[in-house]
Amino acid sequence: MANLKDFRREVKIHFAQSLCRFEGIYLTDIQTEKLLNKENFEMLDFPEEESLVIDNVVNTLNYMESLDISHLDVDLDLYIKLNSMLAKDQALFTGVLRNGLSSIPCIGQIPVPDEAKVEEEIAKLNSVSPDNYKSVVSECFCNLSRLQPFWDGNKRTTLFLCNVQLIKNDFDLLIIQKDKYADFEEYLTAFYTEENNDIIDYLAENCFVKTDMEKKSSRMAYMNKQIQIKAEASKEVNEETQNSDRMKMMQRNQERNNARENVISTSHKKGKSR
Repeated sequence: MANLKDFRREVKIHFAQSLCRFEGIYLTDIQTEKLLNKENFEMLDFPEEESLVIDNVVNTLNYMESLDISHLDVDLDLYIKLNSMLAKDQALFTGVLRNGLSSIPCIGQIPVPDEAKVEEEIAKLNSVSPDNYKSVVSECFCNLSRLQPFWDGNKRTTLFLCNVQLIKNDFDLLIIQKDKYADFEEYLTAFYTEENNDIIDYLAENCFVKTDMEKKSSRMAYMNKQIQIKAEASKEVNEETQNSDRMKMMQRNQERNNARENVISTSHKKGKSR
């Protein structure tokens, strides 16, 4: 297991939508499906800035689908790699830790991130277990997001990193869906301003999506097999029907030819007798 490509399609759709939602981009399921399939991207006609965010998200998802996530180390190097893809061309520097002051409207200036603190938070992800993963991952996501380790794409990069660790362990994914997003932003603002830590419990209780990967995959494989069997049977029936129809047509044509030859032959005989 432990491969993003094995997840149900709707899980990947929700994941992509969640990543884009951080930038105020709200995609429909149909739009997201087309984007993940690289269909008609230009025809969807997004503004240039949104197109860049969407393209980076789709490219990162497609890249991660090609990897065996079970062999990935969830560490600072992966975190930086993910940012280089998810924030590509969106800031002067991507794929490097921020080395200058930044700011968030609700809290003002943010100091340069302490690399040791970033690594400490990432290390917590490697301590997840079936009993604590929701609370641990929720807390790590919030702490890393507040640290703002990168110049851009912090929430996207952090969410992706957290989910890589969840995929490695076959746990539910952290995905903030549309109906939860307004509450999420409110809780996150309170967390950023150090009013409270309620967001951690909120995420743990409301924002983890079951993958049912093995069950769904086996069922889909069975369904696909049944569809293939029916398609082959239908093809055979169609071929038999076509062959039968072809034989009947040939027979009718032969009968018409024979009748025509009989008419011609009779006509010749009458001509000779006259």
